[in-house]
Amino acid sequence: MTREARLGARPTVAGGQAARFPLGSIDGREESAAFLFGVLFNQGQRANQAWLAPGHLRERLGTLEPAELVRIPHEVLEDALRRPKALHRFPGMMARYLRAACELLMRQYEGDARRLWSPPAPASRV
Repeated sequence: MTREARLGARPTVAGGQAARFPLGSIDGREESAAFLFGVLFNQGQRANQAWLAPGHLRERLGTLEPAELVRIPHEVLEDALRRPKALHRFPGMMARYLRAACELLMRQYEGDARRLWSPPAPASRV
C-alpha cells in the first residue's frame, strides 16, 4: 500500500485528491493564496497539518480569495479556525495573521498572491 493510500484523501484548493503536496499547482489566484496561507499555518504546528489547513478553511468559508476574506468579520474567521477539528492551535492569532496577509495582498499586490513572485523572483524574496 502506498503512503498516499494509507493517509487517505486530502482536501485540495480545487476540491480534488492530493498526493504529497495538498495544494497542487500554485499557478492560480486562489491556489497561490492557499500556498501563502499554508506558510502562515506552519507557525507552531506540523507541516503536514499546516499544508492541509488552507483546503479545510476553504471548505468552511467557501473561499480563499483575499478580497472576500478581508470582509469576513474577525469572529467568523476565528470560529472557522477554531471549530472541530481546529485548523491551528492558536486560532485567534492565526485569524489576525490571515487578515493581515489578505490586507497586505489587497494593498500592495491587487489581491493576488502570485504577484509576490511575478515577475519571477529569487527564492530568498518569495
